[in-house]
Amino acid sequence: MGAGTAGCTCAIRAARKGLNVAIIERKEKKKIGDKVCGDLIGYDLITWIKDTLNLDYSKNKSINYIIDNVNTYSPNKKTVMKTKYKCAMINRHRFGQNLLKDTLKEGCKLYDATICVEPIINDNFVCGIKVRDAKTGKTSTLNSKIVVDASGAIPALRNKIKLNNSHIDTVIDESDESFSYREIRRLKKPLDDPKTAKIFMSGTYAHGGYYWYFPESKDIINIGIGIPRDKETYKLKDMLKTIMDNDSIFKDSTVISAGGGMLPTRRHLDSLVANGFMFVGDAASQINPVTGGGIALSMGAGLICADVASHAIKEDDVSESGLWKFNYLYGGRKDIKWKELNDYVNDGAPNAASDLLRIFAKNLNDKSLNFAFKNFLDVTMLAKVSYGQTHNPKLSQKMKIILKSLPRLPLLIKFTHLMSLMDKIKKLYMIYPKTPNAFPEWKKRLDIIYDEVYKI
Repeated sequence: MGAGTAGCTCAIRAARKGLNVAIIERKEKKKIGDKVCGDLIGYDLITWIKDTLNLDYSKNKSINYIIDNVNTYSPNKKTVMKTKYKCAMINRHRFGQNLLKDTLKEGCKLYDATICVEPIINDNFVCGIKVRDAKTGKTSTLNSKIVVDASGAIPALRNKIKLNNSHIDTVIDESDESFSYREIRRLKKPLDDPKTAKIFMSGTYAHGGYYWYFPESKDIINIGIGIPRDKETYKLKDMLKTIMDNDSIFKDSTVISAGGGMLPTRRHLDSLVANGFMFVGDAASQINPVTGGGIALSMGAGLICADVASHAIKEDDVSESGLWKFNYLYGGRKDIKWKELNDYVNDGAPNAASDLLRIFAKNLNDKSLNFAFKNFLDVTMLAKVSYGQTHNPKLSQKMKIILKSLPRLPLLIKFTHLMSLMDKIKKLYMIYPKTPNAFPEWKKRLDIIYDEVYKI
């Protein structure tokens, strides 16, 4: 369910494995891929698509513009962390249409303008779905060995799956979701630095999130903001207007397009599978909790999901146990024999660590963020911690950080504690249970780490 980046990648791989694949999508075919987002991806994803899926997205007009640098600003804009990193501003609609076209070439059947009504459950297994044609109103049943929910931030089935002894989360907290609003604007004057994407940290505007300036060309810019759902999301548009009113580059600019949406901003679901059922992409919260980036993560997860599904069908075991490999492969365990392992990007553990950073940052005010940027964060550390990696500077650097941070030593102590918890949670994912029976005990250890980060 869902013909987005996760669903199509999963479908392509599954079809190539010899499976019969149907894709159910509520949008009309021509509108698939038309989604509001920041449109920025690392260029390494284009390379990954070519190397892994043998599809060249550098030449099919999926890319609008190339960016060479990413600058991250403290709230007062006095500290700037400059990173040289090649990125692509994609045409989100065309990217999605190209991915769909490649999916259909593999023989997958598309049911567009089709709404998922409910799961079909027999003997405690999901074994299909009831759907309704949005144009005719006609309902029908599709039977399958495995149902994959790739339907996005508001999953079509998550709160409708009622199975005995299942470990999946059917509801997630509102504080773990965010709303974003974005405008693409044509500027009156060309940008001074059109090859630089800018990310602005802000407790005032983004409540621990950020707002962004991503150039689409020399005089077109993608500007947006995202804040947690439990904050004043109804003010998003006004917040963005205030930001633009205070920046002269937007004087006399005009709106090309505008829109908003919701996205999960948390670690991926603790279990991604149940009897005959799997989650992938935004439906599984497979997104970077700090940056909100999800295209690369969803495609990587779609690949693993398809391989596990194929293996389970081949082994004639589509139970929770038969699909459990998806949990520990995505989470980061590599101590198993799996021939496709080199294809995978194991995002689960680092993004769980990033989730702890998100919770910490969400509760910092601008004064604390400004101090951290100036005194004990640098480009290397920021890049690492944003992607869930811990950073251990040399002794001489540690002494400099401590001396500079004496005026706000409690903040440094809290941040150091956070780093240790980030390392702890990654190690916990490295021992993710290999069977569902061991999951409850592992989950208790995960909850203890979250209790600690909330105490900080």
